[in-house]
Amino acid sequence: MAGSVLMAACLASPVACGDAPASDSGTDEGEPADPDPTLETLAACDESDFGGTPFMGPSFDPETGELAVALPSSYVVATTAGWARPEAEHQEALGSASEEVSGVVFESPGLLGARFGGSEACGSARTLTLWESQEALMNFVWGEVHGGAMSLTDTTTLGWETTRWVESSAEPPTWDQARAALEDARAEP
Repeated sequence: MAGSVLMAACLASPVACGDAPASDSGTDEGEPADPDPTLETLAACDESDFGGTPFMGPSFDPETGELAVALPSSYVVATTAGWARPEAEHQEALGSASEEVSGVVFESPGLLGARFGGSEACGSARTLTLWESQEALMNFVWGEVHGGAMSLTDTTTLGWETTRWVESSAEPPTWDQARAALEDARAEP
């Protein structure tokens, strides 16, 4: 549950994860940040300070975050990246919704594992989840709690993106693989 608390805190307030509010990031010359950045601009931010939780969930050792049981020969990976708006009312709404989502993700049938992270420099929050099937993922995504949280992203974030793919690797995907998958999805027409 520690990871779900981190996810909720990161999504609720970039400051909670040590992230500076996006509007304070500005430019090298001290100019204010773009108030309406594109996903490309947000995603291009250098997350060299990125930190995240180990994987947690049914397939992972709760002490080490290492695989405790073999992953299935084929499983679904879902990843998200979001950049919260700096205003308190938006962060509070997103935080409340994120706490609810984090309360149900580890109880979701078909979840294999999940991890969460963020970047102070970029004000970003990321998720990486593994699922037994597309059906299990979609049951979670369109469930009442997560579905309700999704409806808030237009007003509570500067930007939000997600993608999913089927994986057959015996090793869980990395954050770099998740970033690359989001980049590929962004490039699709």
